Amino acid sequence: MPRYSDLLSLGWDVDYRLSYFVEDPKESRGVLGYNEALIVGSLPLQFFSQVNWKDCSLDVFIQSGIKADAISDYSQNEGYGSQEPCIFYGQEYEFEMTPWVKDENIKVNIISADFMSLWAFFEGPAFSTASSCFITSDAAYCLFPEYTYGTQKLKWAQDLESAQESLLPIFRKHVARGWCLNEQSVEQGSDINQEFEDTVKDLGGPRRIGDEKTWVVPLDCTGIPRAEMNRTVVERNTFQVQVKMTEDGSGVFVRFETLEFQCCILEHRYTFDAAPEGQDDFHEYLRYVLCRRAAVQIQKHIDEGTFTLKKVNYRQALAKMATATETKMEGKGCNERCHLLDSRSTKGGFIVPEGWEYHDNLIPEIWAEWLKAYSRDHGIITNIQEENDEDEA
Repeated sequence: MPRYSDLLSLGWDVDYRLSYFVEDPKESRGVLGYNEALIVGSLPLQFFSQVNWKDCSLDVFIQSGIKADAISDYSQNEGYGSQEPCIFYGQEYEFEMTPWVKDENIKVNIISADFMSLWAFFEGPAFSTASSCFITSDAAYCLFPEYTYGTQKLKWAQDLESAQESLLPIFRKHVARGWCLNEQSVEQGSDINQEFEDTVKDLGGPRRIGDEKTWVVPLDCTGIPRAEMNRTVVERNTFQVQVKMTEDGSGVFVRFETLEFQCCILEHRYTFDAAPEGQDDFHEYLRYVLCRRAAVQIQKHIDEGTFTLKKVNYRQALAKMATATETKMEGKGCNERCHLLDSRSTKGGFIVPEGWEYHDNLIPEIWAEWLKAYSRDHGIITNIQEENDEDEA
């Protein structure tokens, strides 16, 4: 167990932890923020558990391409040398992990995927409720604090057999070094149906990053440039926890259902909760709302003669957006894509007209509106607080 004096001195100082890996922690957070990277793995787990393991690695999760290359260059400048990359698999997709090592035992793992980092986080690093925590340039997030630290329970978010074999030993090692876990929560009980019901009650349903169930620790950002993926942007993203039972009925696990989301009237990319076909989800509802709002704005610029596309290039998209309905998508793609961004004429990028208005700041309001209806329809009692998004994205 770590000494109490060690825990007390660390507090919530993430830069102290990062100083083991980099010369200037604040500069490194600035680089991570600029490239929309997340710190995942054991370091966020230690941060929220208030323990400190010197032999851990720094795991950086990022989208493949120029952003991953920038983090690699930064690691090289910090004196790290790359090793042979390896491939591992999440729920559906593959990820590449490249270890960078200096002084033989200080390691940074750069984990990359072909998708935006926040969406891919739910597909890979969030392999359990306990590991569903991450650090950005300006805040640290733990998505299931009550379940992880209040009851000291854990649910896997992937195949149970492989998780028990390959991942449980890792958590047992964490326990030996000061982390707390009720191992009975990992073992499948005798009454699987009751366990399923309890898990649905404890974990199931739609969630928003930064909601009242999340632990959020703001970080000192003095001297750090404000990143595009800042707290305001991160805390607009949502996900849905689906509780599932194995095919043979022998175990219970969870899935984090979410889809990447872009729209011509959103400045940023997001990930919003998705549900199996026939069930309500915010992803579909938001697409409908934004379709109608985008159609109004497109028509306004057409009327003013300021729209940047010719009629032949926008008319089909405009027609679909203007007639979108909440309950009748009929395979028109309202749920999957923004019609304007998906059109052939914008493949090289949408040239935004002068005076174009983004509606990112309305997402919390639309979410609260949808969640009230969802909770009412599903008999859920919630305490929905009004969102005050005063910060600019």
